[in-house]
Amino acid sequence: MADIKLISVYKRYETESVLNGLSIHVNNGEYVSLIGVSGCGKTTTLKIIAGLIKPCSGQVLFNNINTSKLSENESRAVIVDQNVLLFPHMTVERNINFGLRIRRVCKEKIKEKTEKLLKMIQLSEHKNKFPSELSGGQMQRVAIARAMAIDPEVLLLDEPFSKLDISLREDMRKFIKEVHENHKITIIMVTHDKEEAFLMSDRVAFMDNGRIEQYDTPENIYRRPSSMKVARFFGHCNFIEGKVENSVFTSKLGNYSVDEKKEGKATLLIRSEQIKIVNEGEQNITGTVTDYRYAGEKTYLKLDSNGVTLRIHTIEDVKYRLRDTIHIKIDYKKGVLLW
Repeated sequence: MADIKLISVYKRYETESVLNGLSIHVNNGEYVSLIGVSGCGKTTTLKIIAGLIKPCSGQVLFNNINTSKLSENESRAVIVDQNVLLFPHMTVERNINFGLRIRRVCKEKIKEKTEKLLKMIQLSEHKNKFPSELSGGQMQRVAIARAMAIDPEVLLLDEPFSKLDISLREDMRKFIKEVHENHKITIIMVTHDKEEAFLMSDRVAFMDNGRIEQYDTPENIYRRPSSMKVARFFGHCNFIEGKVENSVFTSKLGNYSVDEKKEGKATLLIRSEQIKIVNEGEQNITGTVTDYRYAGEKTYLKLDSNGVTLRIHTIEDVKYRLRDTIHIKIDYKKGVLLW
């Protein structure tokens, strides 16, 4: 396992600045996902940790040792790219034990470890096949096994499931989680998939413009985002403008008490699932349907309520029409004030 720290890391390519003072600490045995829009620096961060590229400035520490003082073998970081780069002329077995052969490990040890890894990825019966004879999911598992063969302290995954179909993606997620739990290895994964990041990770780092905007547990990132940018990225949002005075938030939708000493203009974040459709008389807030989208298990609605646009979803099997008036209840207690 590895404790990894990046401290004020900068990376620039000619006129393009990719990382701008990025700092992050990944604990021993932790599963962390890096997520953000394309070009925010996720893959560059992963490659710097792997030692494939060097930062312009800043420190990269493995177990509090600066990686600039470590040889390639000592860093013990292995990266698995989204493009499964298996050796096409080698069998599954020889792909997996390639790193062991390069390190001149004894034949008995190579055989023992290869058989163990083949069993782990459930491909023992396919060990003599070539990559061209495997499915996408099978090739991905071989790539993971090849990485695990050299006992890395940290496994780096660059969008490992992006090219798999839905069923294979779910199988691979389960497989990686089992690898993590059984081997207690530190894993850092780059992904664009919000659900994937939440399902897989102990903590999630949302990146923007080469920095970490928020680094927290999945629940805290979703329920207590640090900014509107983070909130928007992780789900449907309603931003209600208002102000706080004497611990009361006032807006066009009414007033409610807050546990907040700070005063002034504020925006209340309400997630779409925190607004429920109720019967007339249960709540005095009404909304007029301005958009309706049926999506199978959910129906998405856009409402106008006293000049405020609200986006909600419901699992009720009810067909709404444009300009219908519906009654809603807002769970203000789960809202987040953003200043």
